[in-house]
Amino acid sequence: MFMKEKTRHVLKVYSQDISLFSSDSEEYMKNLASFVDKRMRNFSRGISRISFGDLCILTALSIADDLHKGKWKAEGLKADKQRLEKDLSEAFTRIMTLEAGIREKDSRIETLEEKVRELDLSLSTKIENKEAMTKKLNVLSYELRKPLTERNVEKDLEEAYALLEEKDVQEEKDGQGEEGAQDEKDKLLEEKVEENEDLSSETSSNQMRIFDEIKE
Repeated sequence: MFMKEKTRHVLKVYSQDISLFSSDSEEYMKNLASFVDKRMRNFSRGISRISFGDLCILTALSIADDLHKGKWKAEGLKADKQRLEKDLSEAFTRIMTLEAGIREKDSRIETLEEKVRELDLSLSTKIENKEAMTKKLNVLSYELRKPLTERNVEKDLEEAYALLEEKDVQEEKDGQGEEGAQDEKDKLLEEKVEENEDLSSETSSNQMRIFDEIKE
């Protein structure tokens, strides 16, 4: 390793010339000598009689005290800096965790909103289907109450079966029970059977009456 060459410096401290070798610059060495000189003169002003050796010791102790206090302060500042850096790192980690939690909640909210929209659409569709089904049942009920001569019984029965089966499927999809649909189906079928029996009876009576008229 390259070592910087040392040069000889002559410094004046407390009116005395001191010669020494150093690798530092002339200006730096003079600043050190001026600092020590001022510190020695400050001590000498408060003491009436003191030897040069004792003055040098007191000055050295004073400078050492400043050095140690500065070192301890620097160590305290370093510890504070490390503690602040640790706190900052922990705070940054918490912020990142909170941001991740917020993003996750935002995603869940968007998912829930999408599900709500799907449910609204599904509910609207079910309501429309139910209204259409009710309208068809009302029409069919009206048709079933017409005189037998105005309608086709077999066709009405087929339409009733098809419509009721469609209603059963729709109610199963909507989560509704089947008992109400079955009761309605049975009621309509009973009406159909009774009307068919009346029609058959009426037809048979008419046939017998016509036959009797022909015989006479």
